[in-house]
Amino acid sequence: MSSSGGGAEDLETLSAIYRALVDEANRLNMIINDLVRSKETLRSLKSLRDRKEGVDRMIVPAGNFIGLLVDNVNPEKVLVLLGSNVYAEMSLERAIEELDSRIEQGQKALASIQSQISQIEERINLAMKKAQKGAKTKSSS
Repeated sequence: MSSSGGGAEDLETLSAIYRALVDEANRLNMIINDLVRSKETLRSLKSLRDRKEGVDRMIVPAGNFIGLLVDNVNPEKVLVLLGSNVYAEMSLERAIEELDSRIEQGQKALASIQSQISQIEERINLAMKKAQKGAKTKSSS
């Protein structure tokens, strides 16, 4: 195998890694956004509870295509997904803390992935320059 062939293979490998990292960054962004929206909902419910106001009617998501209309909402506790379809009952305050922790973890993981994406971009640029130099060398021979 020639060295330019190896460079092209490296470029393909780097591109595959880059796409996988971008996909993971997008997935993490979606999760972080969901966590932030959930936290905002809990903070609103907590605020209403603290003011001794309930909610006459609320739509509670029950999947992507269904929402339940619930009357007289004044929650003291909520269920928080721990993973693997396991939920824990928590106070609003504890649930908000849990979501804060998950948001922070997600942001740290996202920052790490973004750093890896930058490094891969640099490696791709170097590999492309090497491949171009190899092509120029071959064409001048």
